[in-house]
Amino acid sequence: MARRTPDGYTEALHSIIDGTSTGNIESYREAAVALEDLADAGDLPRGDEFYATACSALCYDIARMRFDAARMYGLLEQRHSGEFEYIVGSAAHSKRLVRGLAALGMGDGCELLTSALDDTCKWLNAQASPKGGIDHDSPDDYKIFFALLNLLCQFFKALEGSDPGGGARDLAKRAGRFYDDLLRYYPDPPLGFM
Repeated sequence: MARRTPDGYTEALHSIIDGTSTGNIESYREAAVALEDLADAGDLPRGDEFYATACSALCYDIARMRFDAARMYGLLEQRHSGEFEYIVGSAAHSKRLVRGLAALGMGDGCELLTSALDDTCKWLNAQASPKGGIDHDSPDDYKIFFALLNLLCQFFKALEGSDPGGGARDLAKRAGRFYDDLLRYYPDPPLGFM
C-alpha cells in the first residue's frame, strides 16, 4: 500500500527550497509553522514526526524566531522513535545523539553532541569484527550519518577557535565537497534530506 503524503507536507518542503534558493526568510517561517502543525496534529507517520520537528526547529532558527526554535528543539527527544537506531545499533546511543542535536539547537556549543558522538564511536569500535570495521546493513547511511555529525561538531569547534571565520570557511568548503560525494550514495530519504 502506498504511503499518503499529508496535505501541506510537500508545500512545506517547497517553502524550504524556496527559502534556500531565494533567501526569503518568510518561506522558512511558513515551512516551520506548517511542519509544526503537521507533527502536532499526528498526521504524519510515526518516524516522520521526528524529521518534521527537526526541520521545523531549523526553519524557525533560520527565520530568527529563537523562542519557537528552542521549543521545537525541546520536542526532538520525545518525538524520537529510534530513527537512528538502525545506523548506530543501540537505542541508548541513538537517543543520546538526538539529545545532543537538540542541545546544539538550544545553544550548548556542541558539547553534549561531541560527548555523545565520542561515546557512540567508542561503543561501535568495541563492536567491530576481529578483522576491523563494522559490518553494517546500511553502509551508505552509516557513513553519511557519522560524516555529517563529525562535520557538524568540527564546525562548532571552529566557531569557538582562534580563527572562527577561517575555520568555518574551510569546513564550508569541505561540506561542499562532501555534498558532491553524496551523489555516489543512496541514503534513506530522510537521511539524504538531512
